[in-house]
Amino acid sequence: LLYRNGKNEHARDVLLKAQAMDGQELQPVIRYYLAKEAFDDGEYALAAEDMLAYAKARNLSPNLAGE
Repeated sequence: LLYRNGKNEHARDVLLKAQAMDGQELQPVIRYYLAKEAFDDGEYALAAEDMLAYAKARNLSPNLAGE
């Protein structure tokens, strides 16, 4: 809901805090939204990192997952 209301920075903080609390890897769809938000903010290296994690988690084509 935070993303839908344009509160991207707050949404990113909440998602990253949830990951730290859980100690587990983020769900693939969350990685996708983090990549999208980072790209929109011009943080291209971070966007690529999150999109690579998304691709690997979704077992996408090896070319898409950087392998």
